[in-house]
Amino acid sequence: MNYLCLNGEILPQKFAQLSFDNRAFRFGEAIVEEMRATGIRVPFFKDHFKRFSRALEILGISYLSAFSEEELLRSIELLVHRKKLYNLNRIRLTLWRQDDAELLTTKHELNYLIEAEPLGEKNFELNERGFNADIFPGAYKAKTYLSPFQTNDLTFKFQALRYAEQSKLDTCFICNPEGKIVEAIDGNIFFANGKTIYTPSADCGCTDGIMRKKVMEIAEKDGYIVTPTDAVSLAFIKEVEEIFITNDLYGIRWIGGYKDVKRYRKKRCVDFVARLNRLFL
Repeated sequence: MNYLCLNGEILPQKFAQLSFDNRAFRFGEAIVEEMRATGIRVPFFKDHFKRFSRALEILGISYLSAFSEEELLRSIELLVHRKKLYNLNRIRLTLWRQDDAELLTTKHELNYLIEAEPLGEKNFELNERGFNADIFPGAYKAKTYLSPFQTNDLTFKFQALRYAEQSKLDTCFICNPEGKIVEAIDGNIFFANGKTIYTPSADCGCTDGIMRKKVMEIAEKDGYIVTPTDAVSLAFIKEVEEIFITNDLYGIRWIGGYKDVKRYRKKRCVDFVARLNRLFL
């Protein structure tokens, strides 16, 4: 039987009831936090907690009466134990405002849902074949106060995934309204030339990825100059030696080519994946 945790209570999935006044469903007003866990251990849980807490504060949703940091972690542990998930797991936390069918509401309390599913092997593994990528031409990622966070509105990413599938690509690069690349469909993006690592700066509109921060820290310790930039253009990506994506669940994915125009290497990616495995295990 499949279980989940709804507002701190472990329930069989078939007994978990959500109202039609659910604001995540009705208005798309929800924050999503996905975490990688090994058994009950959630690396960088404090970073995840801090990120979604900032998002809830911006939305005016109070979590203080729902859980503390320790109580939320305990709920994750109880769910993982109930489902007997003792290897690598994907934890998905969805947080939304208390139910109200009116758009303008005076309710500011929190509802939350925790889901846990097996993810695979414990170690991070680099993709054997480099991803083939292109720039998604269909739309831009707007720069807003919610840009750094994950929400439950994935319409934009779904359209980008459809474009990638139809174009026989593995992923796409996402641009902001100024036409600068800010991230990929499946995570933050990095570009390497020599001993310099470039990544779109936070004020470009990229997601504030936990793995992004950890890779930046690893690169700096390894002697690289990490340079956030707001100038990642098509001309820029044709000049770099390596491109890779960071994702909070899967670690690093290397880009093998930009369409049929440019090919990339993966030496730094191999080194960074090895360092991530030492950091997580």
